[in-house]
Amino acid sequence: MRVVSRACLAPLCAWFARFAKSAFPGLAKGVGRSIFNVEMIRFLHTRIRVHNLEASVAFYTKLGYVAGEFRDSPQGNRLAFLELPGNDVFLELCHSPDYTAVCPEDLMHTALGVPDIIAYCDQLEQQGVDIWPSRWRETFAAGGRKMAFVTDPDGYEVEILERQ
Repeated sequence: MRVVSRACLAPLCAWFARFAKSAFPGLAKGVGRSIFNVEMIRFLHTRIRVHNLEASVAFYTKLGYVAGEFRDSPQGNRLAFLELPGNDVFLELCHSPDYTAVCPEDLMHTALGVPDIIAYCDQLEQQGVDIWPSRWRETFAAGGRKMAFVTDPDGYEVEILERQ
């Protein structure tokens, strides 16, 4: 039996929140109230476990993240908090020396929206980041969906989408 860590499920929760917001626009405007009678709940961050904190921070910095605070948790984990300028949600990287997280392929990923995916991917390739699928330029030129992926040092996928 394969155990899925809680960190693997957080992006799915974020996806569901986006889906619910688009499918039920009244909720996004505060028309509907939860059973808890509170204002709209906001998604704040995602934590992923990493094997090498410094390598992961370096990778995500290439993607445009800015390293914020570094600290140790009460449980002895080393944490790094990464932000994307202009975003409220942040990415928390967690290094636990005695813990190994294994996420099933294609379950765990994050996604970034960029205004010009070709320029962004070009910039990443110039920094030595591999973009896949390998023929993304040809796909985009042929009118295919402007979507690409990169893989972080721990095997987590980062989806890149063009947003207008």
